Amino acid sequence: MSRWRRSGRRPDRHEEARRARRAALGALRERGWVLPRSLARDDVVPRWTRIGVVDGPSSSTVDDRGLVTVHDRISVDWAIGAEDRWHHPGVEPNVAQARLDHAPVVETELRVPGGTVVHRAFAARGSAYGGGDEWVVVEVENRSAVPVVLAWVIRPFSPTAVTPVERMEVTPLVAGSTGPAGSAGSAGPRTVVVDGEVVAILPRAPSRWAAGADGRDPLVAVVEGAAAVEGEPVAQMNQGSGGPVPASLVLLHPLPHTVTTRLVLPAAGVGAAPPWPGDLPESTAVAAGWTLRADRGVRVGLPDPVLGDAVEAARRSLALNHRVERAGPAVPDRAAPTHHRLTSGTGRGTDDGPATGVEMLAAEAWWAPPGESAGPASRWGELQRDDATFGSIADTAAAVRALALHAIAADDTVIAEAWLPELSGAIEVLGRAARRGDGDRAAVSEGLDAAAVLLERLGQADAASRVRADRPTGPVEPRGTPGSGGPPNARGEVPADRAVKAPTGAEVDPRGVAAAAVAVARDGGANEPLWALLRAASSTWTWPDVGRWTGDDGLVTARFLDAVGRLLLRDGPDGVALVPWLPPGWWGRGWEVHGAPTRWGRLSYAVRWHGDRPAVLWDLAGPRDRLPLSAPGLDPTWSADSVRGEALLAPVPPPPDLDLTDPAGPADPTDPGAVAGADGTSDAGGGDAGPVRGVAIAAPPRSVWRPQDPGPDAPAGGAPFEGDAPDGGDGATDGPGLPPEGTSFS
Repeated sequence: MSRWRRSGRRPDRHEEARRARRAALGALRERGWVLPRSLARDDVVPRWTRIGVVDGPSSSTVDDRGLVTVHDRISVDWAIGAEDRWHHPGVEPNVAQARLDHAPVVETELRVPGGTVVHRAFAARGSAYGGGDEWVVVEVENRSAVPVVLAWVIRPFSPTAVTPVERMEVTPLVAGSTGPAGSAGSAGPRTVVVDGEVVAILPRAPSRWAAGADGRDPLVAVVEGAAAVEGEPVAQMNQGSGGPVPASLVLLHPLPHTVTTRLVLPAAGVGAAPPWPGDLPESTAVAAGWTLRADRGVRVGLPDPVLGDAVEAARRSLALNHRVERAGPAVPDRAAPTHHRLTSGTGRGTDDGPATGVEMLAAEAWWAPPGESAGPASRWGELQRDDATFGSIADTAAAVRALALHAIAADDTVIAEAWLPELSGAIEVLGRAARRGDGDRAAVSEGLDAAAVLLERLGQADAASRVRADRPTGPVEPRGTPGSGGPPNARGEVPADRAVKAPTGAEVDPRGVAAAAVAVARDGGANEPLWALLRAASSTWTWPDVGRWTGDDGLVTARFLDAVGRLLLRDGPDGVALVPWLPPGWWGRGWEVHGAPTRWGRLSYAVRWHGDRPAVLWDLAGPRDRLPLSAPGLDPTWSADSVRGEALLAPVPPPPDLDLTDPAGPADPTDPGAVAGADGTSDAGGGDAGPVRGVAIAAPPRSVWRPQDPGPDAPAGGAPFEGDAPDGGDGATDGPGLPPEGTSFS
C-alpha cells in the first residue's frame, strides 16, 4: 500500500514544482541577487499596485519599486547608470511612487545626480482589440540634466515566487514588422523570448547586454563593466552546488536628456509572434480615459484631501476587480462568449469565495457607471451554496444587499427575476435567523430590507411587507459615540475581533480593519477604523492581504468604498439620512455627492456652511415625487419631504478637540468671512480659497507626508548597490530610521 493511501492523503502533483521554486529562491539568496524585499526576506509582506484594462481577463502588477510582473511569472526590473554609479530602485532610499491622476498608471521616481528618472507602467489596448490585443507598457523618462544608461532587467521571478527559467534570448522581431521611427535594420525591434514564449518587445536592439556567470546576478557584471557588446543576448540556467539558478538578462540602452523610451509586454490576445504595437496610447491619454469612465459613476468632493485621494484611486481601481474572459475567436463587436468574474487579486488562479464576491459586487454596483455590474451580477446564484446561504448569515445578508444595489443602480430586475428561486432561499435563511435571533442583528435587518426592495421591484408587494415585518426591531448600539469623533474604544485601538495583528510583522490586517470600517459606518458610529485604514495604505492607495500573501487586495478596496458610501448617506425604507455621523474635521467645510443610487432615485447633494450653520442642497433624479430626508449628523431635528430643495440647518457646535485659535485649524464660527465666501457659501468643495483648514487628515504613507532620513543602514553614496544590500540583498532593513515596508521615499 502506498504512503498516501496509508495516510489518507493524496500527494500534491504540484509539490515537485514548488520544491524547485524554493530551491531556486534559496540559490538566488545565497548568491546575493538583488531581489524584491518580499522575496529577499520571509517576514516582509509584498506590496504592489494592479494595472490592467477594463473588461480584461487578468491584471498585471507594479511593486513599490517599479518591478513589473505579467502573468505572475516573469518580471521586468530596471536600473539607471548615472554619472556617479549605478542606481537600483530596489535598494535606493530616494525613490517615490504615485499614481498619475489617480489612475492605474504607476509612476516610480528615482533621484539621480542632476535630477530624476521616472519609470511609468500602465496597461492599454491596441487597435486590433476585439477581446484581445492587450499590452503592458513600461516607459522610462530621463528628466535629469545629463544622459544616463537604462538597464532593462528581465527577471525570473515575481514579487512572491521564483520561476525556474531555463533559457532567455533576444531575437529580431518577425519579418515585415516595424518599430519606432529610426529603429529599422540590424538595430530594429527585438523580442525577448523566455522558454519559447515572447514576453517583451524592445523598440531597438540593446547597445550592450549581460547574462551573468556562475549563477551570479547579471547586474553585478554590469556594475563591474563586463557587459557584452557583440552577438544576440542569451542566458541559460546555471547548475551550481547551491542549486539551479534561473536565467536572467540585463539589456542596456543609452537614454539622453528629456528622452522617453518604452518596452511593451504582451498581456493577452496578441498571438505567438506579435508585431510592434505602434498605436498604443500615451500614459496621459490612458489616465484621462480612466477618469472619464469613473466620472460616469458616483462622484464625490470631500473636505479631507487624503480621504479624497484614496477614494479617487479606489474608484478607478474598482474595475480591476471585474475580469472578463472571452471564449472563441475575438470579434470587434465583442460578440464572443464571455465569462464574468470578480476577483480580489490579478485574476489568475482560484476564484475568491462567495462572500468576497458579493462584497465586491455591492461596491461595483454602487460606485461604478450604471450597468457595469450586470456581468458579475448575472453569476449571483452560482455563488450560493446548497443550503441557500453564501457562507455565514451575515454573508447571505450581504449577498441579498448586493443584488438589490445592482437592481437599484442599474434599474434592472431581470437578473433578480432570473435568480428568484435562489433569492427566495436566501430570504428564508435571513427570516429564520431573524426569528431565532441568530447572526448579526444589524446585518440581518439590512439583508431583509434589501430583500423587500427586490420583491417590491418584482411586483410582489405583499411578500415585501411580510419580509419587512420580519426585520429585527430596536436600536442597534453603535460602535463609538456618534458625533464625538471618539475611537471605538478608550485606547484608540481598532477592536481586536475586527482586526487581528498579522503574524508576519504587519501592524494590522487590512481586511479586518476594512470590515470594521463598514460595520461602524452601517451603525452610524465614529469611524476610527476608516482613518486607520488610510494610515495602512501604500503611496498608491493599495492594501496587501497578509493571509494570501498578495500585495493589492481588491476586497479591501471594495470595503473601503462601501464604508465611505455609508458615511455619506444611509438609504432606508423611511428615507435617506445624509451624514449619519459627522467627522470632526469636516466641521466648517463643505462636500458634495453626485448621482448616488438610492431606492428613491439617484440623489445629489451638497453641504455648505454659513458660520456655524450648515446648509444642505439636494436634488433627486427619478420618477418619485417625494423624498423623506434627514441629516442626523448635522441636525437631528431637521427633516424634509421634497425631491429637491435647500435648507439652512441649526447651528452645530465645533468639536471639542479642534483648536479654533490655531492658524492652520478651522476658522472661528463667529467670523463669517473666515468660513463663508463672498456669496455666503463655504469655500470648501473645490474652491480656490487657500489651504484646507480643520480637516481630520489621516496621516498618509510617510513618503507622501514628509521627506525621510534614509537612516544609518542605507547604502553609502558612491558605492555599488549590490555591495550595500544587507539581509539577502534587498537593501532595506526594519531598523530605526528606515521607512516601514510598503512605503517609498520622497
